[in-house]
Amino acid sequence: MIGVGFFCLIIFAVCSTMYGYFIMGTMNALNEGWACANKPLVALTCDDKTVIDRALPWCLVMVAGSILIFIGKGVGGVLLSKVSENITGSVRKDLYESILRKDIGWHDHRENSAGIMTGTLASDVQLLNGVSSEGVGAQLEGTVAVLTGMIAAFILSWPLALCTIGLLPVFLICGVI
Repeated sequence: MIGVGFFCLIIFAVCSTMYGYFIMGTMNALNEGWACANKPLVALTCDDKTVIDRALPWCLVMVAGSILIFIGKGVGGVLLSKVSENITGSVRKDLYESILRKDIGWHDHRENSAGIMTGTLASDVQLLNGVSSEGVGAQLEGTVAVLTGMIAAFILSWPLALCTIGLLPVFLICGVI
């Protein structure tokens, strides 16, 4: 279940990173279609494609990307939160059972009172959600998004990729802050 969740988040990260490229492809197709439709105003060599014919493939790619983003983030988030809740529930159950097995005298100490133990069960165990699969999933998603962006930048424009590499430490520091 955790592997499927991570795979869905990887699909989400790749598609959401490339979505900007899909938008620019659509805008380029729309602009070319408009320029070719207004030939007297612009001196271009154009084929007989209409604006719709130029933009429709990019629109279909955007719809497919949107569906993949929706499914990837939804399924990945649900599966990883289910794993995380299972971990939290198991730790909470084990902690509760260990509290019940303690000697009666152990409960007389001020640091072992019922209110403190209840607070531990409620809040401290909940911190495991951030460390367990949901936290790892967010880190995986961010890493895959950065790598996808870098690969796409090197494929599409190597000067842009070099600028991105130069600014990557700034992005990371801002992300940490």
